[in-house]
Amino acid sequence: GLAAVGTTHDETHGTGIGWFSPDGITWHPAGPGLSTGIPRSVVAWHGAFAAVGLNATDSGAAAWISDGLTWRMTPDQAAFRYGTYPMRMLGVTAAGSGLVAVGWRSDAGNGSAVTWTSTDGSAWKQDPVQPTFYGATASAVTATTRGSVAAVGTSGYPDNDAAIVWTRASP
Repeated sequence: GLAAVGTTHDETHGTGIGWFSPDGITWHPAGPGLSTGIPRSVVAWHGAFAAVGLNATDSGAAAWISDGLTWRMTPDQAAFRYGTYPMRMLGVTAAGSGLVAVGWRSDAGNGSAVTWTSTDGSAWKQDPVQPTFYGATASAVTATTRGSVAAVGTSGYPDNDAAIVWTRASP
């Protein structure tokens, strides 16, 4: 099947929503589990789905796992927080035996790109911030055919208007 996620309002406010389709033609609303935040990206993984985004108050990142119709938010954890500043997961992909997510956290200047990894979709580990992450936002990620991961986003103070690509070996 297929899953899609989004919000009823703009990208940082509103209520999270989702749909499931067994065939890509007929779509069904997902259960209320996504309403606990705002999902921004979804990936099929191990016969299920994983979604990432931000919590309902935009104070931290969030993740969900699902069979498509029933969604469950994973427990809040240290990897989803950066003090009292907003942190958002914006993209997710299946890579190696786990998941890789990318996003952004608020800090001095324009914020910084952030990456996370998970082996089970529930427990997430925030990767160390790399020097090229400062003043950047990682907005999407994909696994490559060569076994690595590529993320795209924007960088450049003060406007974050320069495209950037990061690559690394799959976890």
